[in-house]
Amino acid sequence: MGPERKCLAPGTLDYLAAEFTNADYDVKWLFQVITSTDAYQRKSRSRSEAAKAPLTSNCPQPLRADQLYNVLTSALGITERASSLAYSGGPRARTDNIRTQFNLNFGYDPSLSRDEVAASIPQVLVMMNSPHLANAINGRSPRTMLGKLLHEQHRPSDQNRRRRSLRG
Repeated sequence: MGPERKCLAPGTLDYLAAEFTNADYDVKWLFQVITSTDAYQRKSRSRSEAAKAPLTSNCPQPLRADQLYNVLTSALGITERASSLAYSGGPRARTDNIRTQFNLNFGYDPSLSRDEVAASIPQVLVMMNSPHLANAINGRSPRTMLGKLLHEQHRPSDQNRRRRSLRG
């Protein structure tokens, strides 16, 4: 992907796009199709072997600090303003406090090979002890993404309520 890259299998992308449309944009279907392919299930190898033919294996790499932050805030449904307030405890906080914290702890030297980038104790401590993340994953609060999902899971569906009302 990207403007500098040439698509190696344009027919595959066209097929996936058409079938995704036919499946009523069912993302679960798309994930199942992609993850069941031979290309997806190939073994992982180091990026140092990049001279090998493309699509012969998977080349995992760590997320950059900004990517990790964006993924967490997106998955947890956290807004930039809310994360700023949760971290600092007040409205005068700089909006980049949490992002800066992630950049300091999860940033790495881009000149290092990907095999040399390793997790650190400060990274683990940020993930375990951040009040920002602890508030966001609170399953008891109806204001968090997890809380909303759990509440929906335990609430009887409309169809079950209708069945009970017809019986009673």
